[in-house]
Amino acid sequence: SGETQLLIDGGRQIPISQVIVAPKTASGTVEFFATIGRDISERQRSEERTAALLAIAKDMNGSFDLHAILDRVQRRTAALLPCDHVVTYYWEPLRSTFRNIGYYGTPPEMVADAVALEFPPGLSITDELMSGKTVVINDVSQQRLLPPAIPAHFGICALIAVPLVVRGRVLGAFVAISVTPGWQ
Repeated sequence: SGETQLLIDGGRQIPISQVIVAPKTASGTVEFFATIGRDISERQRSEERTAALLAIAKDMNGSFDLHAILDRVQRRTAALLPCDHVVTYYWEPLRSTFRNIGYYGTPPEMVADAVALEFPPGLSITDELMSGKTVVINDVSQQRLLPPAIPAHFGICALIAVPLVVRGRVLGAFVAISVTPGWQ
């Protein structure tokens, strides 16, 4: 018994736990054996998510430097999710806009544009986030939440934006972005 990889159609591998049963005859020989396998993909993903959350909690423990915390959390998020960039936005109440306060993976030539990008009320994505909803866009060509110029300029193919809610108030948003087509 143990864990291994099973090769399935298309060359994809899935993790399985397996048990091999090989009963012996009275003379001590094995005439047949059977393997019982169980897909453990979801269990492994759950273990990875739990480990990542624990690592993020450790990163945050004992530090009051917001930029250092954001940097570590964004790096871990990029390592955990299939994404190319991670951006953190803060809801700035005086200006009524989401403003970029941290990023990871943004190419140097796009940093100034990314930092200057704001999301005021009236944009569909802003309204969704302010209502506390997570926004998932698997294909930017099929969405209506972002103005088309934004994904075109930044090469965004897909994204997930999660509102950062504290005591019932939306204080910002955490966004994982893919520039790789076919992200699901």
